[in-house]
Amino acid sequence: MIQFIEVLRAIATALIANSHFKGVYPTDLLSFGGGFGLALFYMISGFLLANIKRSTKFTEWYFKKVARLYIPLIILKTIEIIVGYLKVDTVGQFVREFIFPASWFGASMLILYLLYYGIVKKLYVKNCIGVIRLIHIIDLAVFLLLFITKNGIGMFSLETLTIADEFSVETPYIISLPIWMSSMLAGFEVRKIYDAPDKQNNSKNVCLYGIGVVVTMVSFFVVKILEKKAGGTALMIVLPVIYIGFAYTMFRFFMAWEEKIEALSDNIWKKTVWTISACSLEIYYIQFPWIHIFRNFMFPINWVLIVTITVLSAYLLHCISNIAFHALVKRKVGK
Repeated sequence: MIQFIEVLRAIATALIANSHFKGVYPTDLLSFGGGFGLALFYMISGFLLANIKRSTKFTEWYFKKVARLYIPLIILKTIEIIVGYLKVDTVGQFVREFIFPASWFGASMLILYLLYYGIVKKLYVKNCIGVIRLIHIIDLAVFLLLFITKNGIGMFSLETLTIADEFSVETPYIISLPIWMSSMLAGFEVRKIYDAPDKQNNSKNVCLYGIGVVVTMVSFFVVKILEKKAGGTALMIVLPVIYIGFAYTMFRFFMAWEEKIEALSDNIWKKTVWTISACSLEIYYIQFPWIHIFRNFMFPINWVLIVTITVLSAYLLHCISNIAFHALVKRKVGK
């Protein structure tokens, strides 16, 4: 694994998890970062999946991705039923909890993996980087159309399977899919830069990318403050640009520090970051029960309990899921 990716994925995981901590902090203003983390996470996925081999069969490739998404979820939901935390009384509830949408993140990835494979494996090899730029334009056009018209299709939530009562681009609606698709393709483009034999990461670029990270975060808070005062959603249209800009500058910043990150000694902090990175999906799935159980405790005791137990239980779930995943893949594809 490319080591700076481990740091980026740990940061993305922390940002996404933090955005779910409503009711944990003394003020919910501290519960932010979901959009930043998601853009970064999708960009990481695009980066890591960029070099799809010509011999790769779609069915095997997609099967492994679906298995990775669903195995920890199914294990977790089964445990929740056994301990009495979750009740599934109808077929509809079973489908919602175990199959679709399960979680909006998993559902979105099932869609985006299909699109990404087709774009990279089929279109890119014939038209090179030009097709990626074209898809970015199409993504922007689709997002603007759904945003401006507030089309019901765009507001159809993959999480609730209902038309949302309130409109916000930060929620997991179909309107967000073009944003995350562009994030994945931006990750693909960064990978091509990373693999280029003449890539250069000088100190000047590091400073510029560091400034870019700060500017995008400040821009986010400015938009939030202005929107709160105006009481509308018009400025929300710039958030996708801020999110993708943040993820891109973070990527280039840490990519420039790759050698220094690889030279870090194996201490407790590095091992913690690597563990969080490895268990990112499991942390996303398993955090919600612990937030629900402990968020009403006194701060910061509730925060410490939630974070500690979430990471430890996610690591255990990750180990169990890995065993199940390798057994399933070996049986299915003989690898």
